[in-house]
Parts: sequence; structure tokens; C-alpha cells
Amino acid sequence: MEELDSWLWALRTPIVSCYAIFERGGVTLVDANVAGQDEAILSALAERLGVAERAVPVRQILLTHAHADHFGSAGAIAAGTRAEVIGPAAEAAVFAGRQQLAQPDLRDWERQLYEQTMPRVPAAPPVTLDRVLEAGDALDWEVEARLIAAPGHTPGQLAVWVPEHETLIAGDALATHEGRPIVGVFNIDSDEATRSATALLELEPRRLCVGHGETLTGDIAQQFQSPRSG
Repeated sequence: MEELDSWLWALRTPIVSCYAIFERGGVTLVDANVAGQDEAILSALAERLGVAERAVPVRQILLTHAHADHFGSAGAIAAGTRAEVIGPAAEAAVFAGRQQLAQPDLRDWERQLYEQTMPRVPAAPPVTLDRVLEAGDALDWEVEARLIAAPGHTPGQLAVWVPEHETLIAGDALATHEGRPIVGVFNIDSDEATRSATALLELEPRRLCVGHGETLTGDIAQQFQSPRSG
């Protein structure tokens, strides 16, 4: 775990990061990492809170999109904590295993990275959303947060904007590389993904949390690096 703020921590693996939001009513996870990470996540949260693993108060798991590296451990965590699982309505059937997302439209420079990365991602057990979300829906968090549509990486991806803390949790709409924000990789629609990334940075976040890459702070939008062509 990496502390980003008193209310916000990152839980990182070599593949992906998810985020924990700490409030008086318990913990909300934004994404749930790959399958098989549930015990590690609960152990890390238990240590942070000073409680037993079985007593970790995860009250909600917000899934940004239906890729296996972002929801793989959601069902197991929810089963162990009775957390509410919520996510984009447009991808509810994918989370539940009734549909599959289209394959990404890979640019030439992404192909080797894709071939190296994807075999390391275990299949995600299906999970049924307890509540479906749309862009603009209110979140019942103590800190004000709103959902922003961020399609392109997947059709229904949602990002989380926390205006009070100028914090954007972008899912895979953005990634970071060498200290700069970039459009996330492996997108179903690369042009739409670029538009979504650009729109999110127009919020002028001062903290950017992504699924892949380090967290950035400061004048992030000015450092934006457009995707390579081809």
C-alpha cells in the first residue's frame, strides 16, 4: 500500500493498481485488482486499520470497467465483507460473464506490450453488480465525488472526480509513463479513448490516479503526452 493522502491509498501489484478510500463509515475500493489478490488486499487494509482481516469494513467496491485486471478479486472481497459492488451499467453483462468485450484495436507499438502483459492476467470470476451506475450519478461517499464518462478503452468505462481534493481516479482512461500522463493502452476505440483522456484532463486534476503507472501530482494537464501513431 502507498499512502497518497490521509483518505486515499493505492494498493499496487506489478500489473495494476486499485485504490482505497477511507471514511468514517468504512472503506470503498475503486477497482479490485486481478483475481487471487483478495487476501492480500484485505490483509493490507487490516494492517492499515489495525483490525483483523475478517473485520475490515469494506462497504463498497466501485468498478471502473470490465477488464479482468480491474475486477478480478471483486467477487471474493465482496463475499468476505458483504461489500456492495457497483459499476457501469453498460458493462454489467460483461462483469456477470454473460457477454464479452470487443478485442482492443492495437496500435503497432502496443502489440508486443499486449503479448507480454495479457498472459499474466488471470481470468476474472464473474460478479453481479448490486447497483449499476451512469455518468453523473451521485456517490454516497463522505467526500463529494462524481462519475465521469470515459469511453474508448471500453464502451462504458467511468472515471471518478473528487473536486475538493482535485483528484481524478481514471481507471484505464489514462496511464502514466516516465512522469507524464498518456492515453491508456489497449483501447477498443483509440480515437474515442484519446477524446476521453483529453476531456478528463480539462478538469485540471492536481492528483492523477491510474490503473497502470505511478500517481502524478502537480500541473498534470500540461504534461499530457499524446499517443504515438501507428
